[in-house]
Amino acid sequence: MYLLEAIENALQEDFIQQSEKTIEQMQKGETTGDEALDNLRKGLETQGYKMGDFGVDQDPQWLLEHIENWEGIQGDEAYLRLLTDTETATGAAYEEITLFSMEETSETLLKLEEIYNTYKDDNFSLWATFRLRWHATELLGLYLRSDTDLEERKTELEGFLANHQDSIYWSIIDKAVQDYRSNDWQHTDYRFSNKLIIMLDDTFSGVREDDITNANRWPFDKQTVDHFDLLTEKKDHDFLNDLSPTQVVSLYMYSIEEGQVDDTMTLYDASIIEDGTASLRQEMLRQSAAHFWLDLAYETEYVVERTNKKETTVFFLKNVETPNEIAMKFILRKTNEGWKLLEISAK
Repeated sequence: MYLLEAIENALQEDFIQQSEKTIEQMQKGETTGDEALDNLRKGLETQGYKMGDFGVDQDPQWLLEHIENWEGIQGDEAYLRLLTDTETATGAAYEEITLFSMEETSETLLKLEEIYNTYKDDNFSLWATFRLRWHATELLGLYLRSDTDLEERKTELEGFLANHQDSIYWSIIDKAVQDYRSNDWQHTDYRFSNKLIIMLDDTFSGVREDDITNANRWPFDKQTVDHFDLLTEKKDHDFLNDLSPTQVVSLYMYSIEEGQVDDTMTLYDASIIEDGTASLRQEMLRQSAAHFWLDLAYETEYVVERTNKKETTVFFLKNVETPNEIAMKFILRKTNEGWKLLEISAK
């Protein structure tokens, strides 16, 4: 994947340089430019690339014809066949732009999901995983922001919610529909950003739209300061029963940053405290002095909450090119006193 990216960048740079040279020659009347650019385009095509509206991209048909061994990457083959199927994709679909109707778009989205679910365990290359996630994200964005008339948009989106409740897209479309309904089905500002890319990752299997929070504030939860006052001043711990796992984590981080280590210890599960209060307290003091949690906040783009019957994992994802890179994770257990911390680890 990285080699292909390097080749792509080099070819695109060559094309830009050749284009600039040809334009200069055309301005001087030395050439029409057609032959030089046509030769370069043909050169790209023989190496499996094509020119599109957004620069150089790989040609899925060329890849299908030239990859001889599909062992371990059967998902790649299925994805490439979708991209080259004239009934479900156009030449522009590979660049994540399409002129599909809303119905055609939803059909393609469901086919992408089917391919992912079929091959996600061990038959996808990193390349195909990356491309499919971004393809689905761009296509879903187009689906939600379709320029069709009001009634068609309403019928299509509400029909999707009624007919595809098990789809990974359901919670995102449901949130968009809620915004549409509150705005008389006119376009809204709802953006799901990189949430689908996170959801199309087995690490976060089962996560829905409202389990992913944009981490654009400190503390992470708006009520944390009030919760901190209850924890440290009023010594009233009954409120902890009503906190979500993410709210407990936010309170934990904020309390340590404020230097309230002893009160913060009450957010740990009893079994952790029993294992050694002294060493735990020493580590929390170190974190407070180093402003460890504040530094983590600046690195974090999303907070993701994944829950099962007994435990919840709260992930902090870095603000990097791939939005599903884990910076830190917290594991919590449900007790009679609310959610309690079991384990904290860097990834």
